[in-house]
Amino acid sequence: MKFLKINGALVFLAGFVLITSFFSCTDDDVFELEDKTVKFSEFGVDFEKGGALVAISNIVGGFYNFAELGDGVVGFTVDDFGADATSVNIYKSLNGGTPVLHTTLNSLPADVSITLAEAVNGLGQLDEIQLLDQIVYTFDITTSTGTFPSGASVIANVSCVSDLAGDYIAETTGTSTDGCCPGTVSTSGPVTLTDLGGGEYTISDWSGNIYFTWYGPDGGNYGIDEQYVAGGGMNTTIADVCGEISASFTEPFGTATTLTGSVDPATGVITYSWVTGYDDAATVILTPQ
Repeated sequence: MKFLKINGALVFLAGFVLITSFFSCTDDDVFELEDKTVKFSEFGVDFEKGGALVAISNIVGGFYNFAELGDGVVGFTVDDFGADATSVNIYKSLNGGTPVLHTTLNSLPADVSITLAEAVNGLGQLDEIQLLDQIVYTFDITTSTGTFPSGASVIANVSCVSDLAGDYIAETTGTSTDGCCPGTVSTSGPVTLTDLGGGEYTISDWSGNIYFTWYGPDGGNYGIDEQYVAGGGMNTTIADVCGEISASFTEPFGTATTLTGSVDPATGVITYSWVTGYDDAATVILTPQ
């Protein structure tokens, strides 16, 4: 028996980046950065002793294009807030390894552009770089009173150009383990992919309409109705890595769900299969509209 558990939001946290300029200071520790509240003390920084943090903006690329090999580029702007910086160190690491110094900036703001070949230099060999490798840039900042860590980071995966955003029609066939929905069921419905950048997308209904068919008003009546779907209850984030589709998430009844598939480069048709912790399973074919 399934019981619907509706979460207000499902958030995938890929990384933390402090962005753009500061507007106001509410006390000696708390600053307002656009719609964020930043506490210097959360990063081990004492503003009263001349502390500062790094602000990252204008990220260009967001990932290293594997097809461009060493020529792939990621760029961003580095600035400071708090006390005036005399320099900022940029560190880089590969796949969670020990960070090494990439460069030191002595004037801010500064526009930084780093090729994959430059990123790998000092971390390994360019010809050993593989898909899904990850370069992480971190920072520390020096003022007249000392050097301080920063909460900012830039994460750049090695991936491929992805262009899957748009409207699709889903043709779905699957089986449920619930008594309400015996046998193999086929259904269809609209699905939208919204680009999140870096090969990631929000999919409006990962089930391809079959949860609505199984568990909606005309099925098991478990609460998967039009309002639930339209409100984002069937949303999740999927990743496209050079034509390979994947996702891991919790489905509405609370079990871990995996999704894997691929993109046909000639037609743009996406085919994937998913299975829940209840062993409900389906295959979805998304045809571009």
